[in-house]
Amino acid sequence: MTTWSDQMLQVLRRMSNFYSPAKVIILAYTTIHLSRSQHFCLYHPCSSRTTCHRFEVGGEQIVWVPCQVASIFSQFPEVFNPPHGGAITLRQNCDFYRRRSEAVDSVLQPLRREGSLTVLKGWRNESLRHSTTVYGEICDTPLMCMERSATMKLYGVHINGYCQDENGELRMWVG
Repeated sequence: MTTWSDQMLQVLRRMSNFYSPAKVIILAYTTIHLSRSQHFCLYHPCSSRTTCHRFEVGGEQIVWVPCQVASIFSQFPEVFNPPHGGAITLRQNCDFYRRRSEAVDSVLQPLRREGSLTVLKGWRNESLRHSTTVYGEICDTPLMCMERSATMKLYGVHINGYCQDENGELRMWVG
């Protein structure tokens, strides 16, 4: 019989395997307790991470970009530098928040209209702000914003609970 932790590890192995060491530690802390040898299982050699480029802005990695998408981005040399050293970066003229955001949007909008990127079919008209991090903490200085459907998948948990207070009244707990 497998334990709950073993079952969760199997789920994690089936997910996109883009974990940096910091994310693995957080994942292990908040979700399951993994032994040292199990941490290395998350870095499977067949991970899709090996077929992607880092998208870096201001020296910070924003997301992972599949090689096929990187080749599409190379059709926009006024915005993107050619992939180099496993990373895609913005041109030098995209040097601050507004310019970066507008430049990337000027690429994403036509790609959305053409339907050439499946992920953009989930367009939400919701910009997601990307900031720098220092020792895992988010800084106040944003690097750029980008349409949410074009960025990383984000997951969260929302729990509502009902309880009675000392007077017997029903109260709602939101977490």
